[in-house]
Amino acid sequence: MQPKNFWGGEVNMAELLPAFVTPNASYVEQLVKQASDLLKQSRHGSKLDGYQSATRERPYLMAMAIWNVIAAAGIAYVIPPASFAKRGQRIRLPEDIESSKTAACLDLSTLFAACFEHAGLNSIIAVTEGHACCGVWLIDECFSLLTNDDPMDLRKRLAAKDIVLFETTLATSDRHVSFAQAIESAEQLLSEQSEETFVY
Repeated sequence: MQPKNFWGGEVNMAELLPAFVTPNASYVEQLVKQASDLLKQSRHGSKLDGYQSATRERPYLMAMAIWNVIAAAGIAYVIPPASFAKRGQRIRLPEDIESSKTAACLDLSTLFAACFEHAGLNSIIAVTEGHACCGVWLIDECFSLLTNDDPMDLRKRLAAKDIVLFETTLATSDRHVSFAQAIESAEQLLSEQSEETFVY
């Protein structure tokens, strides 16, 4: 019997990972409200209206605002357990991250995904051997399967600008890292050269 915040990894129902994305958590609501305020301050309007604009630009701006808020939250990175993609790990839920101000890559990915979902955006989490990163759809679509072990499907969507994938751990950097830099950093995770490390 595992604790409620333990995800079993690939060997034990990997498709349960979305259950750890909690868009109605109090800390998620706080972060998304701050992102709305940030959009307003930058004269982009405070609405978190998902895909109602029918453009890729508005979801991108919303995702970037959420990135900037989490990057300013003072969260410290902690290393995940070895082989977590296969065997699972305890996931820090939003309230755990809020209180401890620490998170591993998968914790950060589920936190970002929860914020996107709260703002009406569809999220994805990509898992490689020993690492995880998050992405957001810029159009109102999603993959038909909960898990997919073919990175080509994801690369095609990235090339079409339907999705942006970003390196979540850079939000814990001591220096400011832009959303665009985090996106650039994640590109190598799904390159053909790194394909053998892709899990789902």
